[in-house]
Amino acid sequence: MSLRPINRVKRKSTAGSGRKLCWLIALGFILAATGAIAAAEGGPPEPSSQTPAFVPGELLVKFRAEVRKEAAADYQEWFDISTRKTFAINGYQQVKLPEGVDIEEALELYLEDPDVEYAEPNYLVHANQTAPDDNEFARLWGLHNTGQNVNGTNGTADADIDAPEAWDVTTGSSDVVVAVIDSGVDINHPDLQSNIWANPGETPDNGIDDDGNGYIDDVNGWDFYVNDNDPRDANGHGTHVAGTIAAVGNNSIGVTGVSWSAKIMALRFLDAWGNGTTAAAIEAIEYASAMGADIINNSWGSTSTPSQSLKEAIEASGALVVCAAGNSGWNNDTYIQHYPSGYNSANIIAVAASDQNDNRASFSNYGPFSVDVAAPGTNIYSAAPGRETVWQDNFEDNSISDWTTGGFNNTWSTTGEEASSGAYSLTDSPGANYLNDTDSWAYSPPINLSNHTAAKLEFKIYGNAEAGYDGLWVDASSNGSTWYEVNIQLPGNPNLGTGVTGEFASWTTVVADLEAFDHKNTVYVRFWLSSDNIEVRDGYYIDDVKVTAASSSYSGDEYTFKSGTSMATPHVAGLAALIKAHNPALTPTEVKALILGSVDRKAAWTGVVATGGRINAASALVAPQISDVQVGSITETTAVVTWTTDKPSDSIVQYGTTSSGWGSYPSSESNLA
Repeated sequence: MSLRPINRVKRKSTAGSGRKLCWLIALGFILAATGAIAAAEGGPPEPSSQTPAFVPGELLVKFRAEVRKEAAADYQEWFDISTRKTFAINGYQQVKLPEGVDIEEALELYLEDPDVEYAEPNYLVHANQTAPDDNEFARLWGLHNTGQNVNGTNGTADADIDAPEAWDVTTGSSDVVVAVIDSGVDINHPDLQSNIWANPGETPDNGIDDDGNGYIDDVNGWDFYVNDNDPRDANGHGTHVAGTIAAVGNNSIGVTGVSWSAKIMALRFLDAWGNGTTAAAIEAIEYASAMGADIINNSWGSTSTPSQSLKEAIEASGALVVCAAGNSGWNNDTYIQHYPSGYNSANIIAVAASDQNDNRASFSNYGPFSVDVAAPGTNIYSAAPGRETVWQDNFEDNSISDWTTGGFNNTWSTTGEEASSGAYSLTDSPGANYLNDTDSWAYSPPINLSNHTAAKLEFKIYGNAEAGYDGLWVDASSNGSTWYEVNIQLPGNPNLGTGVTGEFASWTTVVADLEAFDHKNTVYVRFWLSSDNIEVRDGYYIDDVKVTAASSSYSGDEYTFKSGTSMATPHVAGLAALIKAHNPALTPTEVKALILGSVDRKAAWTGVVATGGRINAASALVAPQISDVQVGSITETTAVVTWTTDKPSDSIVQYGTTSSGWGSYPSSESNLA
């Protein structure tokens, strides 16, 4: 269809209107005779066969200011071109062409009109889907899932939080502070260091409580387990969580957090095995609140009787508190509740774990009333603490001359019978079974830990002893005479002990916590075999003994995979940090409303979590802005929440309800989720 001037007399003349009318009539005859002509230089590009470059049937036109109103009316009358919108700032008009009109022909018409300053197509724009250059970004399926294989598991495209789309809006802000209350954070990790919170009121290492908050030199946070100003990670859990929240984005190394630049306040209250107390958790929450944290990440919890003091500490906080739902695979509504995620507090978000295909992870707790939302929580790749080997012995010199042995029925020595690496190992009874009533030991040469923190003993063990009666214990000492049993842990076993018994049919790594000996000039580690007078066995072989500690030197391999609702929770905390960066005025309950109101609803989550879906960062950042959130009419099972939004269709106050089950269960300590 060509544009032809309608055969009417012009309603109103403007300067030069006679010349213009003649031009319009002449152009109309030309168009009718020749059809559409090529676009003038600077016109629209050839449209792609896949995606149009501009909106069909629309132009953006700017008339000369003195004729703008009249000119628009002329085009409406002569060519049936309507004005859809006039932009007040620059005077452009968005115009709609008649059905079937060639856009290049219309553009030519406007560009030749002396009353038109400029005209152009209404070009289409597309989200850039900002992708960082971090070299392990492809492993972060929770942020961007293309169906790629991660850690041996294939995913489903778009079963993710749409992080690249969200980063087109904001990549975060260093003004937003997220407190990671956990096992500590490796504050020197290359992917975290520049995003570690610094206390503005504290002068480093001067031994003075400069800001008067009761904590001396709390420059980057605090260790509420050891009670000192070094919150470095003795477990690895907290560092992993921190990396998901705010590993530095686009720095060409490692991973990226959901927020590229939020600040991490490192608050440790869990020991090297991930266990802690409610009192220490409360102190950490109160510290985070007093020091201005916007968001608190709690990737831990317990099934103990709900602590009223912990609940009140959370509710008194001015932060949004994001909590893991737990890893027992049960319904928190109907079985055993998990706390603090189960508190019906207005500023808590309870998080379940989704897998790479948007299903519930088999280990994840859930509950349509007590758990709010899902987030990626399996095969999550993130930062791990830096470690260095302080001392080691693999017994390849076939000698323990620098060790000390003793005790009753002592036969400790090296042997070539079995070895984990090389040819030799340490054993309690070379070439024979150990004897009845053995009470013998071998301890290491002195190890200097004066400049080290988060120390651990690691060794490999093979062999057997009479289960339940004979065994090997692990001790440590700072003087070689007074010995203390140390906690050890076996792979895949969350239970701690101070010794081992029974059979190890293959070489197994055992780790012992030596943190109590941090900063000691002299430390000894001891292996002690004890047997009764009933049966004897071959005994144990020990190899590759080493003591490691936290390190500020990095190889670039300080990353690992972890799974759990602990890993899902920081995805939500990171999203909260993005929202807060985008709109700093939002309250915790308003940020919560945006997150819960913008999920990707999935059949697998319907009736499983309260929102019926998994978080979507992009949707949350373009969702209606929530304000005036109020909580009222709270009962034991129900809370009524009211809010308003900036969307015309949502301009009235809306109501929502949620409820949470309560119960009384045996007491236990808080631990990792």
